[in-house]
Amino acid sequence: FHNAGLHLAANIKPCLLQDHPRYNEVAERGLFIRDSETDEPERSSFWDDEGSNLDFTNPQTIQWWQEGVTTQLLEMGIASTWNDNNEFEVWDGEARCHGFGQTIAIK
Repeated sequence: FHNAGLHLAANIKPCLLQDHPRYNEVAERGLFIRDSETDEPERSSFWDDEGSNLDFTNPQTIQWWQEGVTTQLLEMGIASTWNDNNEFEVWDGEARCHGFGQTIAIK
């Protein structure tokens, strides 16, 4: 892209829809915000389906996100990213986050 004079910004979202090809992998690694009752990934309405928000209070989530952005976007010629939809809409106020080592509720 750069060689053609194009500088692209990718619009990315910190949520994976339940049918995303890597959803199960991310769920198994515990990288999503967790439901307060089931300890499974918390699912909320996202666009036209349900999805789970990444838990950026978990250092492993941060590492996974950074590696993906780097290898799938930046190294492919994307100049920058726009993390859209950062204002999580999680209906379960007691959903849990890693909390950088001390579990906390989302609210």
